[in-house]
Parts: sequence; C-alpha cells; structure tokens
Amino acid sequence: MKLKDVMSHEPIVLTYDISAQEAVAVFIEHEIDGAPVVDEDGRVRGLFTKTHVFRMVTQGIDMSTPVKNLMTREVIVGSPDDELGHILTPLVGRLPIVDETGIVVGMMTRSDLARFFYKLYWDISSKLDTIIDSTYNLIVSVDEQGRIEVFNKSAEKFLGYKAEEVRGRHIMDLFPTSGLMDIVETGKVEPLQKIKLNDRYFISNRSPIVQEGKIIGAVAVMQDISELENISKELEYVKELNEELHAIIESSFDGLFIADGKGTTLRVNKAFERITG
Repeated sequence: MKLKDVMSHEPIVLTYDISAQEAVAVFIEHEIDGAPVVDEDGRVRGLFTKTHVFRMVTQGIDMSTPVKNLMTREVIVGSPDDELGHILTPLVGRLPIVDETGIVVGMMTRSDLARFFYKLYWDISSKLDTIIDSTYNLIVSVDEQGRIEVFNKSAEKFLGYKAEEVRGRHIMDLFPTSGLMDIVETGKVEPLQKIKLNDRYFISNRSPIVQEGKIIGAVAVMQDISELENISKELEYVKELNEELHAIIESSFDGLFIADGKGTTLRVNKAFERITG
C-alpha cells in the first residue's frame, strides 16, 4: 500500500510570508489543524500547526508574526510511491507528500489514515458478507454467550428465519439441537455430525472460534441432507418389501417360476426345485 493511495491529493499549503493570524483563518476555513509551509517555488520549507498557535497564545507572541519565523523546519516528507508501512509511525501526525522536485503534491494526516482504514475495513467486511451469503452451505455462528452473530442466506432459506430476526437472539431459544453451546463450553471440533433442525436433517461441522487463545464463540457449517434422508428411507422400505416378498415366495407350497418378458429366469422357489428335481 502506497502513500498515494491514502493521501489527500489537493493539499492546503501556507506561503512562506503569511502571518500566523492569516494561517489561523486558513485553518478555520478548511477545517484543518496544520499545513506545510512552502516557498515561492512550492517546495516544503516547514510545518505550521495549531500547536504553534497555542504556543504563541501562551507566550504572548504577536499573531502578525510570519509563520516562517515560527514553523518547524525539520519536516519529514514522503513520496507518493513510498510504502505506507515504511513511513507510518506514532510520531508522524502530518506528512507532506512531495514529488521528485520537492513540490508538495499531497498531504497525509491521521484523519486521512482513519478514513482510509475505515473504507478498507468496510470493503473487506462487505466482501466477506457477500462470500458468506453466496455459500450453498448454511453458516451459523454464535458468540461466547450463545447469541447468534452470523446467519447466512442459506440458513435463511432452510431454517425459515431472516438474519435480522435472529441476530442477537440466543441459539437455544431458536435451535436448541444445534450443538453450538457444547462447542463453546468444550472447545472441541465436531465434524460430520447429523442433526435435525426445523424438521430437516443436516450434516454439521462445528468448530470453536478462538481469538488469542480464548474461545469467543462457535460456528457451524451445515449441509442439508433431507432429500438424501428421504431417499434412504425409501430404499430401506423397498428392501423390507423385497425381503417380505422373498419370504412369501419361499414359503409357498406351490412351485413358483418367475421370468422377465424375455424369458430370463429371475427366481424360482424351493417348492419348484423340489417338484422339478
């Protein structure tokens, strides 16, 4: 990340011979508390801030004094292509950004940093929400108190609630069989657990959420297997019917010979074998 990604591109500057009183008027007009001081060629010669103004007031210095007599002359400057991490320190509150000739082309302040990182956080958070909501599997998470925090679109679809309806509510009030509170209490990972929620069956992978060694919640990623469960039950029913049919055929006293439409033998019972030898 470079300084040009963070800096203000239209910096407010003070000319070399401007008075402190005029500088204060500039601060008020543009709602800033400091600016670089430049010479007639636009090159940085110093930095004048509200701290200098406070010092003038306490020391009784005339406000008509030129800022060139009051400014801080040893100024750290940056280049638009400098890496932010190389420049950023707690001691740098304002950083004039200059081009290769030394002319001011930008300004970076703590407000610029706060604004940039807030936007970056918002963008990352928005992308993460989009990814979570685009996932086919259900994702539900709770905090250490059991309050629901994440409830994605798939969870809404299969569990019948909107995210705004459940966020902040206790998981046990809505989904007491989720098993998430057990994860919060034990800290154990429980993969491939079959659970039933709202008359539907799911395979649930449950894990604790750990931050700096402390459990701060739990998350479940679930896949709906209700259709598979229904198919399994149907197959089990067919199997039972087949076993009953087999028992009936084998217990018949009459000889039974069963073939398909092409004459291929499918089954004969013991009575048929006894009769035909």
